[in-house]
Amino acid sequence: MEEYKFILIGSIFIVSGIILYILTYGIRRNGIKTKAIVKDHKLEFDNEDYSIHEVFEFEDNKGKLQHAKSMLGSTIGIYNKGKMVEILYDENNPQRAIPNKPYLLHIYIAPILLGIMLMILHLIG
Repeated sequence: MEEYKFILIGSIFIVSGIILYILTYGIRRNGIKTKAIVKDHKLEFDNEDYSIHEVFEFEDNKGKLQHAKSMLGSTIGIYNKGKMVEILYDENNPQRAIPNKPYLLHIYIAPILLGIMLMILHLIG
């Protein structure tokens, strides 16, 4: 089992990157673009890990004030409270929102690349 640890860990990274990409694909493709204010940060714990999610306040396309926790979390808040940012939200479920920033693709790509590197390490190691 020891000899397969890089493949196992690499597979976990690759699968998590793909799952995160799939979960946000619909919003990135069909989401409604709007401006939002970062009202707060929500700290979430998962075993020993934690992530910080911004809470956005915005008006939806029907003029209703909405609050949505970002689907994407990080170990540090991406935006400060009070900052005006552009987001994408799901018209059918406005509580599903993500920041509209192309550079956030690293959230999907980084685990996939790390997983591939771990598998290569196994092959050459």
